Amino acid sequence: MKTLLRTCSLLALTLIALPGLRAADTTAAGDSDIVFRAILDMGDERSFSLSAPSGENSRWVTPGGAYAGWTVGEYDPDTKTLTLDQDGQQLQLRLATAADMSGGSDTAAARAEAEKIFQQLNFEKMMREMMAKQRDAMLKMQREMMERSGQPVDERLLEIQASSFDEMNRLIDWNAMSDDMVNIYAETFSASQLKGINDFYATPSGQALIDKTPEVQQRTMEVIMPRIMEVMPAIQAKTTQLMKEYQAEKAAAAAQSQPASTAEAAPAQ
Repeated sequence: MKTLLRTCSLLALTLIALPGLRAADTTAAGDSDIVFRAILDMGDERSFSLSAPSGENSRWVTPGGAYAGWTVGEYDPDTKTLTLDQDGQQLQLRLATAADMSGGSDTAAARAEAEKIFQQLNFEKMMREMMAKQRDAMLKMQREMMERSGQPVDERLLEIQASSFDEMNRLIDWNAMSDDMVNIYAETFSASQLKGINDFYATPSGQALIDKTPEVQQRTMEVIMPRIMEVMPAIQAKTTQLMKEYQAEKAAAAAQSQPASTAEAAPAQ
């Protein structure tokens, strides 16, 4: 079930630029040349968006990863503070607000245009429809896999999976996520580029794109998933072979170290 929920979350994240970012509601460390811009929380795994104050060289890093010579350490969810380590020194970064990251009038104009985009998209409605269609596509795939296996279709299992997907869709705060997306768009595109996107969405073709995106996503899933299933046996066989080789390497390494360990453990004569 945990694998299903993680898969559903990842599918949602691929739809539009990185939804799932938590709202930035604290201030950044004032004297740092690194800005802690966002956090992507997948439950048992977190990633952090770090960049220069200008917004350039932005990267997603995980605990233990490196950015600008610093190693990512612990994250305190209560204070939204991320600790970086470098040669015994520590740097504590607090999650930046939109105001911290608005470097001038162009950024403010870009944010205004980005807000218009997500109003036109009707973001919450679009995402809920996408998630519902993804649920249907995944359940269809699961049913087909059960049928191919020659075993009875486990209707109760499919029901549980559907319920989990629906609960995730219900609990996600899409409005808060829309605010995060506005920040990302405002930081990524210029005001003029965002205005061009807005102008397109205002056209009949743009509105058609918005209206039909959930359907396109569902049909895309229906095309992709069978192809994934076609190659799964080969992938599983390759993975099994690699695991056997890995276990053999571990056994050989253990056998080589055994005589030395035995000699060290032998009592002196």
